[in-house]
Amino acid sequence: MDENIKLDLINKIKKGLFEIEDFNNFIEFLAVICNESDEIKQELEDENLTIQLAIEHSIFAWIKVDSGNISAGQGEIENSDVTIHMTENVCQKLFSGEIDAVEAYKSGSLKIEGPIALALKFKEIISMVKEFVTENY
Repeated sequence: MDENIKLDLINKIKKGLFEIEDFNNFIEFLAVICNESDEIKQELEDENLTIQLAIEHSIFAWIKVDSGNISAGQGEIENSDVTIHMTENVCQKLFSGEIDAVEAYKSGSLKIEGPIALALKFKEIISMVKEFVTENY
């Protein structure tokens, strides 16, 4: 990941700013930070799951956790364990911290295909990344 993009995202995370234009870089950034943090890798070492994200059925990305190693990419991935559907507005508010994922799910603005526990794992990953960035940058 380009260092300037990484620094820009770190600043946005610290300030609670997120724009939908940041989405693809943010997904890659999640993987970079997860793999950079021994603590996050250890926390995820027993996890094996693939999460598909779908923003208004037009923007797709995925995150794969494989025994503590994280990869991410744009587009659709086959055989995801859970798919999380949301609008651009919900995505922006979710990643900026304006709304909580559980609240968004309960209100119906975030939809989940698959086990809710796996979708909550994604929420946990985002929280760990935000905490790591806040403490280390």
